[in-house]
Amino acid sequence: MSVDDLIIEYTTALKHASEGAWGTWPVVLDHAGVRCTPQMARFNNAERALLSLAGRPDLPEPLAAFIAADADKGCPQCWVSSNKTRNHSECQVKIRRYFDVRAALVEYGESLSRGLSLDVGKLRQ
Repeated sequence: MSVDDLIIEYTTALKHASEGAWGTWPVVLDHAGVRCTPQMARFNNAERALLSLAGRPDLPEPLAAFIAADADKGCPQCWVSSNKTRNHSECQVKIRRYFDVRAALVEYGESLSRGLSLDVGKLRQ
């Protein structure tokens, strides 16, 4: 798969995982052997594929930014409890940045799937 194909798959998998992944059956195993729904397995596998591209110099800016934000998204305790308000202030900033960068990647992925070209400079944080 091309980098663009991986981004489109991630965007699609995230959308499907967000549309009810928690209450569906059957339970399957993802790439790491984690039991989850088919939608979450697809998402986990797509995310793993994107993150495996780290270090490549030819990545589009939204993907490079996402990989960087994923690598620095706060301490594990704050990340697991990211829906709580009592996190380290530095971690709150990193977690917020992660979700902002992920949203920009999804916007970029959606533009790829529609065959449009976005101004990548507009997506930079």
